[in-house]
Amino acid sequence: MVGFAPDTGHIEKGGMDVIEIFKSYKSLIKHVHFKDITESSEWTAMGNGIIDFRQIVRMLKDFGYAGWIMVEEESPLAEADPDTARPRMENTSNKPYFRWLKINLNPKKRLIFVSID
Repeated sequence: MVGFAPDTGHIEKGGMDVIEIFKSYKSLIKHVHFKDITESSEWTAMGNGIIDFRQIVRMLKDFGYAGWIMVEEESPLAEADPDTARPRMENTSNKPYFRWLKINLNPKKRLIFVSID
């Protein structure tokens, strides 16, 4: 395997333990996708679901991860109006998560925000 790009939402939706997957494959992680999901397996805005992003970020720091994190928004609101997904992600219920990410990641890290088309 050349590398691994874990997607938090798809890992959880597939019935696996997100934290354990990140731990098990830490040496192979080259790119990360953050996406949140509810207990009923519905996509939701980051911070409104069951994924523990704070623990994942702490692990990535501990692993010395130096790659990118792509934050994906596939909630029903993003499906209805993809053009407003990024402002919603940055300015509503997700704001504490993004502020926390910026503080806890290396300042050179980049966050990419995407919504479904």
